[in-house]
Amino acid sequence: MRVYVSSLALTLVVAIAANVSLVSAMDYVAEGEEQETSTVCTGCNDPAACCDPCSRCCRCRGLVAGVEATFLQPNNTDAGISFANAGWGFNSYELADFEDWEGAPRIWVGFENDANGWGLRARYWELDAAARANVIGPNLEMVFAEAYTDVDTLDFELTRRLYRFSQRNWDWLGAIGVRHATIDRGELLDTIDVFGATSQTRSFLDFDGTGITVALEGRRPFGDRGLALAVNLRGSALWGDNEIGTINMIRESGATAIQLVAPAAEDITQYILELQVGVEWSRRIENLRGSVFAQCMLEYQYWDFDTNCGYAYAQTLNNTTVAGESFSPDVEFTGLAVAIGFIR
Repeated sequence: MRVYVSSLALTLVVAIAANVSLVSAMDYVAEGEEQETSTVCTGCNDPAACCDPCSRCCRCRGLVAGVEATFLQPNNTDAGISFANAGWGFNSYELADFEDWEGAPRIWVGFENDANGWGLRARYWELDAAARANVIGPNLEMVFAEAYTDVDTLDFELTRRLYRFSQRNWDWLGAIGVRHATIDRGELLDTIDVFGATSQTRSFLDFDGTGITVALEGRRPFGDRGLALAVNLRGSALWGDNEIGTINMIRESGATAIQLVAPAAEDITQYILELQVGVEWSRRIENLRGSVFAQCMLEYQYWDFDTNCGYAYAQTLNNTTVAGESFSPDVEFTGLAVAIGFIR
């Protein structure tokens, strides 16, 4: 993961630097000559054709904005909280697991200079996923289980249209900037039986960090209906604080057992890989002097925590045993993303 992020960042820096003086070198009208109107598409690697009505792959660019609905499922390998009482037991993830796609918004707004391909962009994404369950055990225990994952990302980035690398009708955009992200994960397990015996367990992981983000986005039109293959690749490396801990309490027959596991906060590196592949539709609206677009994308994210801080916990009081371990530091998100936006 570290090698991937470093390689992607180096590639984008070299590509952007190689394009700084390209636009001025690609003038198609000599000084003093009258510009002629042409109906021949010159291809995606020609910045002069971006406003050509016949161009299928280039669009006039200025203000760019969009809103996206992501439907992602968190996937992890956490063991959950184990509960056993009088020969009956279960695991919290057997009750409360992320089985559905969770809807979440992503928005972005930016500006791109069509003359030289440089631009600025801000992006924000928020996911609040939760799985809950209530059951009654064979010994008349009331059981409540919950697992949650909350994520926020905020990006500010410099973008560059990569004309030199836009060959074979591919239109490429590179981006490099700053990302701030938080991820909060937790699981809860509460039980109470008819005799008043209870157990309450809370386990959590909280990360808050800032770092760099780099992206490469490509579009390749096909057909004559405004459709294009779309590919978005992004890598981020963040540095920040990570806190994990557990509170485990059992009350039974007038006795109470409390277990607190709270390792000190540590400074860690968080690596994030994001990939989208799908289809984009766009159409130019002359009355608005701009274009509208819609996307349907498959999305995958992998969050890799560079940490070795982990622990296990367990305690028994009379007939009740509660045990578990710290969260797996890595988590994946898979699903679908649907977006609409405009370029003017």
